[in-house]
Amino acid sequence: MGRQFKTARDSPKPSPIQCTMNFLYQQALLVAHTDWNPSNSAKETVQQSLSQNALRQLVLLSEKSHTRLAPVLRRTICRNCRALLTCPNGMRLRFRSGKVRWQCLACSSKQTVMIGKKTTWSPSYPERFLESSSDAVLEET
Repeated sequence: MGRQFKTARDSPKPSPIQCTMNFLYQQALLVAHTDWNPSNSAKETVQQSLSQNALRQLVLLSEKSHTRLAPVLRRTICRNCRALLTCPNGMRLRFRSGKVRWQCLACSSKQTVMIGKKTTWSPSYPERFLESSSDAVLEET
């Protein structure tokens, strides 16, 4: 008997709960990132509420099944209103001494992540800096 190596057949398959959670997140992204007519605010609020509903179901499913969400995924969901922060006009990002602070534009709640002085911030989502200020605006690439 020697050491047995894992093959592709032995790799764990995602559970049905993980597949459902993946589907809900993709649904929220698709609804939030579709282009809407800026003059029609009713359609915009419907799309935002559909996206928030999918994310609420995602968080509820993860809590009930005791499945942890990845940190990258958790940072894209507002903890207060369950809005998607990576969508256009989703959040305002600020870099302050040793902190990354973002504010949800849907509910105005603020979240802060501490980063060390010697480490660099590596974002997990596309972002673009405004040249005139320290604010950042998300932009899809």
